[in-house]
Amino acid sequence: MEFTREIYWNVGHGVTTLLPMYILTFTAIAVLVNAFMKRIKVYKQGQSLDRLDQLPVRISKMVKNMLLQSKVIRVKGPGLAHALFFWGFFLLFIGTCLIVLQADFTDLLFGVKFLKGNFYLLFSVVLDIAGLVAIVMLVGLLVRRYIVRPEGLETKIDDAIMHGLLFAILISGFVIEGARMAVTELGTCLAIW
Repeated sequence: MEFTREIYWNVGHGVTTLLPMYILTFTAIAVLVNAFMKRIKVYKQGQSLDRLDQLPVRISKMVKNMLLQSKVIRVKGPGLAHALFFWGFFLLFIGTCLIVLQADFTDLLFGVKFLKGNFYLLFSVVLDIAGLVAIVMLVGLLVRRYIVRPEGLETKIDDAIMHGLLFAILISGFVIEGARMAVTELGTCLAIW
């Protein structure tokens, strides 16, 4: 038996699953784009700046500050927690993109599955660690915000909502994975793994 997993094991993988999922996805993207366009109108009220000068330098700084979280890490303690949370969630996002790529494109259209064998094992371990790191960092940041309460850290109801939603996303991922493993892998060589 090759190491892999059944994608969409609990909901099926057909039009009745994909159509609502993609309708909701594109609706969410449309709402996001609409909100962004409204924000652009506000930005355009300011003075014009040449944002295309020194493009390689700007791209380099963006990658350094966004992906590497270099500015965030400067803040000792909470900066590292934010960065680790970001990287954990970013890896989970990449993992989700790979699952979508296989399930909805390469496998569906060409019968090609790449999430299998040793690559799948590595993929699975990396995502489990990323999810665990994200949860631990989120707990740490929650403790900081609601128990330690450092001076100058403004807390609003939106913060609690975001913490709750992020926890729900992360925890539900582990719950669904555990349920899938209990149903599909018990009694197989995958159960040992």
